Amino acid sequence: MKESKKTEKIIESKLAAINNLKSLILDLDCSLKDVATNLVLYDGNYDANIMFIGEAPGANEDIDGKPFVGEAGKLLDKMLSFINLSRNNIYITNMVFGVHRNRTPNEKKYQFVFHILKTYKNN
Repeated sequence: MKESKKTEKIIESKLAAINNLKSLILDLDCSLKDVATNLVLYDGNYDANIMFIGEAPGANEDIDGKPFVGEAGKLLDKMLSFINLSRNNIYITNMVFGVHRNRTPNEKKYQFVFHILKTYKNN
């Protein structure tokens, strides 16, 4: 029973971290919120030791709210399958959490998001 309570607390803590990250991103003064349909935060296993970070979500990702669901996602799934992995074994995110109208994010934005990801994954 103790182990069950411990697991429950860990899950609650991780959900709180995800919700805090979502709130932080949604509170940012950022033009992405004006053009994005969904916040594209992550897919896969939160506890994975392997993380894939894409540049920015595209139109398909914006619709589904998950990274790497379009053609790039199909390719990623094939590559993972080739090395006996799946999305259940990895954590997938982007350097930008919303559709960016095909503009390349600048270094300042990369550094900011990298800091968020590092903090978020260390919880």
